[in-house]
Amino acid sequence: MKKGFFVFLFAVTCLFAQKQDSVKTYNLEDILVQSGVVIEPEKIINIDAKKLEKIDASNISEITRLIPSLKLQNNSQGQSLVYLRGAGKRQLLLMFEGSQLNIPWDYRIDLSMVPTEAIGAVSVTKGIPSVIFGVNNMAGVISINTKKYKNRSEGKINISGGTGSFKKASGYWLGGSENLSYLISAGYNERDGFRLPSDFDREGGLRTNTQSKNFNTFAKVDYRYSTKSDLAFSVSYINAEKGVPAEFDVAKKRFWQYPVWDKLSANLTGSHSFSNTGISSITYAFSASKFDLEIDQFTDETYSVLDEKEINEDYIYTGRLIYTQLINNNSILKFSFNGYNTSHKEINKDGNLAFMSEANYSQNIYSLGFEYEYILDKFSFLAGISYDGVNTPDYKDNPIKSDETDYSFTSTVSYKINSNLIAQGNFGRKTRFPSLREALSDGNGKYIINYDLTSEIAHTTDLGISYLGNKFSVEGSFFLTYLKDGIIRKALPDKQYIRINKDKIRTYGLELKAALQFSKKFRTDISFTTLSSLGENTNGNFEDKLEYKPEVMASLSFDYSPFQNINFLFDINYVGEEYGYQEGNEEIQKLPDYILFNIRTGYTFHVGKTSVDSYVRINNLTDKLYYTQWGLPETGREIRAGLSFDL
Repeated sequence: MKKGFFVFLFAVTCLFAQKQDSVKTYNLEDILVQSGVVIEPEKIINIDAKKLEKIDASNISEITRLIPSLKLQNNSQGQSLVYLRGAGKRQLLLMFEGSQLNIPWDYRIDLSMVPTEAIGAVSVTKGIPSVIFGVNNMAGVISINTKKYKNRSEGKINISGGTGSFKKASGYWLGGSENLSYLISAGYNERDGFRLPSDFDREGGLRTNTQSKNFNTFAKVDYRYSTKSDLAFSVSYINAEKGVPAEFDVAKKRFWQYPVWDKLSANLTGSHSFSNTGISSITYAFSASKFDLEIDQFTDETYSVLDEKEINEDYIYTGRLIYTQLINNNSILKFSFNGYNTSHKEINKDGNLAFMSEANYSQNIYSLGFEYEYILDKFSFLAGISYDGVNTPDYKDNPIKSDETDYSFTSTVSYKINSNLIAQGNFGRKTRFPSLREALSDGNGKYIINYDLTSEIAHTTDLGISYLGNKFSVEGSFFLTYLKDGIIRKALPDKQYIRINKDKIRTYGLELKAALQFSKKFRTDISFTTLSSLGENTNGNFEDKLEYKPEVMASLSFDYSPFQNINFLFDINYVGEEYGYQEGNEEIQKLPDYILFNIRTGYTFHVGKTSVDSYVRINNLTDKLYYTQWGLPETGREIRAGLSFDL
């Protein structure tokens, strides 16, 4: 099946190469124009609001299937996390409205808890990002931005339901004027659980302890006080709870529930030009967040007898400041500051809720960057360097960890060969400091703490060429990363793990993305990624396989609208040659390869003057049994249907 699928993908790609196109699926240059001067080219992928709406997502994790080379993984803690080009979740920066979304304690966030109601666009920067983004993002940046006011008020109310007693109601309203606009949104969804594939249904119905509830609100005010200056303030709140399915085929299961998952955030963003010509400007984003997480651990699968309660409380303050100075029509200088302060409190109580222990941690991370860009009609060059540091003043009852500093640099060269063809090269070095949890937490007894864990350093090269035609667009990239002191987990004989620094890890691969617009009614998208990620063994050879870095990922989608009010979507996703540690084996084990089929039908009609969009979606159409992590089979066939009313 795998070989046949590859032949099919190759044949479709060859067919694409004979066509031309007007629809640019991937905007390869994100440009900000001021006074006729292009000042920020970046190689990115943009996902607009129209594509986001058709994915019918109830949370951010469901949107990730739109991003080529990205793999979603659900772990034993019930978290939905992402891998990009084989890079781990902690090596990526997730941003919301210009501020960091990652929770610093663990430098990751459960994307299944982050709602989609206010989202208007998602962009992805792959490879070594600019030093302007700061530290701890050596593999890419995923930026999530809210809906923007476009000189007219708009709003929607959405209702949907599906298998597992899934229910969702949400809506938003965007209004105001050219100078003062606002956005408000709210949503609620819940489900009793999900069903496993029929050939693995050991529980005879919904999987035990997979229930969830999520309520969220968002409000934003955007004030444009001049043609080149604006200020925005937003507040978001997520109140959620859910169960965590226990792993199958493990000796010591964890029976967890999250009765509290609350995140309150305030965000201030803005930009200010110091002159009407835009020669110099400043951009900033500041945020403050409070995150509360409670973990209830039970004695068995009945979830009736409490064994232990863990209460987590995080306060997070982030800041980003970028000063831009145009030297002339061809040269730009940028100075940046990025940083955050975080404190984490962890309280443990026994089954009788008697106090057991309390631990406090805090950390400061900062980055000072400088970047220069030179631009001609067909050529641009960008180079930057930053000074990065971490300070850990509060380190539980362990020895105080000394301050650490390092540096990063990035460089990019772009050349426009002709009106359709662009070549680009990127090279850089970046550091990632270990999160507090990696360095200090025993994972409720699952890990042995390694106090000698050090930072990892990535040297990455990315070479790509892109063709943008009238009806056809294609991009190919070769990427290579050498990771020094990469942080991985190692299996121990007593069914525990320890995080260690792997001296050298080499990752390289090829990535292909293409889009073809056959007509106004029919388009198709294809992506294919193959990579090799291996650690160096004691003999100096790169032969040690690493966890959850699939060697092959591919997707193919069709979007067809035979009539004005009817739309059909069909997509195929393939993951192969993936490995992970299975409990009871000290050697890494291969996970089963899998192909998933999803289908959606949409129909638009009118009730009076109100436009109504309806849909029916079936995910995992063939009820395929598949794993993204050992011991945790994923959802079987899932059906959802919904209505959206334009206001």
